Amino acid sequence: MHNVFNRYDIRGNYPNEIDNSFAFKLGKASATFCRQNFKNKNIVVGFDTRKSSPQIKTNLINGIISSGVNIIDIGISTTDKVALAGNYYNASFSIMITASHNSFDHNGFKFIYKQENGFSNQDLAKIKNIFCQNNFSKDVDKGILIKKTNDFNKIYEEKVYSSLQKYTNINNFNDLKIVVDCCNSCASLHLINLLKKLKCNIVKINCNLEAQENIEPEPTKENRQYVSDLIKKTKADIGIGVDPDADRVFAFDKNSKYVNGNEIFCLLAELLDAKKIIASIDTSSMLQDYMGNKNRKIIYSRIGDIFVSQKAIKLNADFLGEPNGHYAFPEFCWYNSGIFACLLLCSIASQIPEKINNLPKYRVETKILKYPNNEEKQKAINKIKIRIKKNFEVINDLCGIKFRFNKSVCLIRASGTEALIRIIVEKKI
Repeated sequence: MHNVFNRYDIRGNYPNEIDNSFAFKLGKASATFCRQNFKNKNIVVGFDTRKSSPQIKTNLINGIISSGVNIIDIGISTTDKVALAGNYYNASFSIMITASHNSFDHNGFKFIYKQENGFSNQDLAKIKNIFCQNNFSKDVDKGILIKKTNDFNKIYEEKVYSSLQKYTNINNFNDLKIVVDCCNSCASLHLINLLKKLKCNIVKINCNLEAQENIEPEPTKENRQYVSDLIKKTKADIGIGVDPDADRVFAFDKNSKYVNGNEIFCLLAELLDAKKIIASIDTSSMLQDYMGNKNRKIIYSRIGDIFVSQKAIKLNADFLGEPNGHYAFPEFCWYNSGIFACLLLCSIASQIPEKINNLPKYRVETKILKYPNNEEKQKAINKIKIRIKKNFEVINDLCGIKFRFNKSVCLIRASGTEALIRIIVEKKI
């Protein structure tokens, strides 16, 4: 059970690793952490559309309230929405119930500070210790449950719309035909509402508020090929979509060509006219090549959205992201927002093929090595690091190991959430 506590969040199979009693106990641990570290005793809770999420939410909330902390329940949500609600309601912190892009038989919890960025490893470890030691607050008055679902739905959409106007011309959306795949997430409500308000023609797919297990939750090129096919069939201007908690974006251009995460990074950085960009070290040199020539500053961080956002907040960056589809926009929210990224890409839909053609060209190859458990994964990455340091020029070992060989750059690193080692090799063409 304790193995579900990862570097960035909590995730596991439901109900074998995470069940209703786990959620109740985690609620008590979260409330105890809140009472120990914050004067304000309020926690925001939201949840994704997985079948297990409502029961988990009920038990998490009951655990929190039983330990003397109030709950602000904003209902079915995207993760950026939960992050914004924590700030808006001046809560101690927020909890999003989701397993993100993991399979629908999994669920979990993301903890988010009031400042809208994910919990540090240190604070998540404190909650884990309270949980494991059963060291919960005792003899306290029960907290209260405050429901804000309808109120904050409106507030969230208004925030997206007003922030969007700071970055792009709203008239750019008029009469666009857009294929939209919401992965049956809460984006099925908010992204669709916003596109309607922007006077777009919408071709919807997987836009229900109920997760379906026949959908692959991770929005890769292969898993979303049907979006490309639908663009051809409908002659749409763009195809966009998100993962189950809508913190990742994917896109296909009007020619049905997949737009990879590094290309999206460049497109968004240019659109925002970003001056200081924080990027995870697995980001392609394409971004430095493209934005560096425009006198923009690129600063690299450890891989993982909590590390990217921590550094971005510390350095007051104006754009941040990772090439896996995570991008955050400080004028809107410090947490990754697939919905906001989708809208920005739609605003330049007609220009995307030409813009991509003008980007520096890199050949990128990737490989994933699977291991039976995290212990075996860690042993393997340790051996790999030793061998690489003996034989190649190391660029850094901040997160895995990044090194040069011949005219290529290679990054080998262990996943922070799964028993995988990821390998990325790139070379400029």
